[in-house]
Amino acid sequence: MLRDGPCGGRWMALMLAAWLTACGDGGDDRQLEEARRLETEAADLHERGEHDASAEYYARAADKAEAAGDADLALAYRAQTGVCLKMANRFGESRDVLLPVLEQARRRPELQSTLGLALGNLARVEAAEGHVDLALEYMDELAELARSRGKAELEVKTLEQAAAAAGAQGDTRGALERLERALAADAGQAPELQRRDALLRQKAATRALARDDEGAADLWLEAAPSPASMANQARHLIDLGLPARAALVARQAALGFEAEGAERHAERDRALLLELSAMLAAGDLDDCGDLVERLIQPTNDPLAQAPFRIVRGRLAMARGDFDGALTEFRAVRELARKVGAEVADADVAGWLSAVALISSDEAEQALVALEELPASQPRSLLYAWALTRLDDVGSERTGLVPDAIPDPEVPLDDSLNELLRLSPMPVPPWSVIALELHLRDAQERRAVDQLQEANDLVRRGVRAALVWQAIEAVDRVTPGAVVGSAGLARLDRWIAGALAKDEALVAVIPGDTISYLVLCTSDLGATTFGLPPRLTFTNRVNEVVEGLRDPSDGAVTAAGRKLFKLLFSDGALEDLAGRQRWIMIPSDALAAVPPGMLVVRDPLPGEAIPWLVREASLTLLPHALAGTDEVPAARAWAQLDGPAVDLALAPLAGTAIIDGYGRSAVDTTPGRDGGDWPRFTGEAATARVLREQLDGVDVFELDAPAVGGDRLGGVLLAPDRPMAAANTPDEQVTAQTPLPSYDETVGFVPWHRLAELELPATLIMPRARFEPGDPRFGPCHAATAVMRSADRVLLTRWPMPRLPRLMIQSSVAEQLEAGVPLGDALMFAQRSYLTYVEQQVPPEAQAQLSHPRLWAGWLAFGD
Repeated sequence: MLRDGPCGGRWMALMLAAWLTACGDGGDDRQLEEARRLETEAADLHERGEHDASAEYYARAADKAEAAGDADLALAYRAQTGVCLKMANRFGESRDVLLPVLEQARRRPELQSTLGLALGNLARVEAAEGHVDLALEYMDELAELARSRGKAELEVKTLEQAAAAAGAQGDTRGALERLERALAADAGQAPELQRRDALLRQKAATRALARDDEGAADLWLEAAPSPASMANQARHLIDLGLPARAALVARQAALGFEAEGAERHAERDRALLLELSAMLAAGDLDDCGDLVERLIQPTNDPLAQAPFRIVRGRLAMARGDFDGALTEFRAVRELARKVGAEVADADVAGWLSAVALISSDEAEQALVALEELPASQPRSLLYAWALTRLDDVGSERTGLVPDAIPDPEVPLDDSLNELLRLSPMPVPPWSVIALELHLRDAQERRAVDQLQEANDLVRRGVRAALVWQAIEAVDRVTPGAVVGSAGLARLDRWIAGALAKDEALVAVIPGDTISYLVLCTSDLGATTFGLPPRLTFTNRVNEVVEGLRDPSDGAVTAAGRKLFKLLFSDGALEDLAGRQRWIMIPSDALAAVPPGMLVVRDPLPGEAIPWLVREASLTLLPHALAGTDEVPAARAWAQLDGPAVDLALAPLAGTAIIDGYGRSAVDTTPGRDGGDWPRFTGEAATARVLREQLDGVDVFELDAPAVGGDRLGGVLLAPDRPMAAANTPDEQVTAQTPLPSYDETVGFVPWHRLAELELPATLIMPRARFEPGDPRFGPCHAATAVMRSADRVLLTRWPMPRLPRLMIQSSVAEQLEAGVPLGDALMFAQRSYLTYVEQQVPPEAQAQLSHPRLWAGWLAFGD
């Protein structure tokens, strides 16, 4: 699994020249002269990328060398023949050539160079064929060979790649052991060759995959010596939910900026503010208070105090001292008026004043305070939130806040995200505020028998809530983006009661204080049911996720029944009775669990849960709807893969781009002609190639890796620089970073980048794993990004065993070929698998093979 270079190409040509020199004029001179000529031709063809022809010339050169009596030279030529066959993707033939070379070289100590060449290339062949365990054996042997010969650079690179391959297989322990050996070998290299920081970052990512976020944080810190890198890492640690570690890293970043002189003091202050925010998020209120008091001493520049006074106000709010918080915020606004300058923190202080007033049940005063602020999205959100706390606004409530029914073409701005980030008190999302405003108005209309008006208000509230949920989700993926009219029009048709008689639209709208389950059906209109707080909801979801790790039916059954009773009341079940097609817009926590296990009847003693797939098909919709209403048949497949080394180099997750739609699945699918679907390998497997080459392809499969302990962050493409997109050495990658700037080198493409690609209509993302309660990285978040380019996404909640995976994918492919909607196709495929188990598997094995962890992890998003 090594790059062509140290063990191939011109290196091999030099080795052959050395052999020829050593041979002198021995043997048959004419045969050797012909071998030299063929070798020169082969090397030129190899350099031009004509690997098939190059392999043929090297094979002929080997025959000539053998006829001349030079067995060692012939063996070297045969080794290079195997290299060229491998580079031509003729893996089976390459293996057949290299295995005899390997066996002969193992018996001859003087042929260690040939042995290394064979080991490295056989490793790549086996990895490309999916035999990763065998590839790891070859790499470990190559690393030991390099160690014994004192080739530290080759040993380090081999162990680094082997560690990545082991981590991709889920063997984090084996990956970490190899990285420790690589670090030890690297320490003995010359300083200009050392790869310590890269190895530490790979080790950190492996720790994260093993769910050791704190160990990963320590390693990232050790590998990030510059203050700018440490500041970026502190932000990353906050995103990972490790604010205490983030505070320590931000402190070191501030000290680093301080040591670099007065010209870096502005960056130092930003790092200090980051440290204070991290301390607040970690609940370290006393130390935060001590630090901010030291930093807020009088200076010659009172404006420099404003952000620190805001921190002091946030600290007071976190302690429940709303009067103290208001004093600080008002001081910042008064300072702005006094100096007559534009103070960016003044508006922030005004927003936080409103949050403090609403949180202390002073909603009317909050409305007055908000009148003093310029129009902005935070002002509108807080104004609407204050109205939900009042009882005497009456039916004018929604009219006073037109933003409660948003324009989907207007994106969220950065100021709203800043408010949500800085507020120590929970601020309900727009989706909850909009729905609550309309529901309260509807209750007042019902109280005076205005039933039609009340129903219209409920329906308008549902639409406003779902659209706001879409806007907020899109903003998390691509800040500043909009929802789009195509998906909104489809949602409008559903909300307006255009569902078929056997369809139901189900949505879960989570808030910090209240959540709603919304059912929309063609004849019942919209019905809402209150749900418990998000924490209780997420805990129940986690119980089901844990149950899926237990092969016994009972573990999942008990957890599934609890979650079911939490979600669906008797009235909800009555409304849903007879609906054969469900369309669900879930919260991320709900989507973390296969929806088939959410709807259960109390099973009879000894009977497994009757899963939803037995009764109805279900399609999940991410919050952002996109694409068209057409469901084109799957006419082609794309396969994007590369040499095994490229797949293994990214430690962030598993194997990268994998077989297009599963080789065995595609082989059983009608409509495929001769396997001539697009195929991209090596350096060509980039985001740019996706954009340029996938025109007309309808079904595409790639792997969805996880970051930071099963938290989904993006998709692996052609990994050459591990973690490059997630955290560059000196700058934070943002939504505005041009994609071409790392198009050719990065392996990890975050969701907001993937959303910009022109993807095929149906995207298959297997082997994804998610943190159920984390809306930043959940499956809806992923599908939201992808569906802004692709119409349909088939995604798995966890790695799927090979046989059930191929059976289900093959069946889905056949149904898509016939034009069946994705949700129905998945339902049919899962039913077919369960029927196969019931009819073809011996009774003693049925319980194990029908367990939901083998088939229920699929989530279908889209049409």
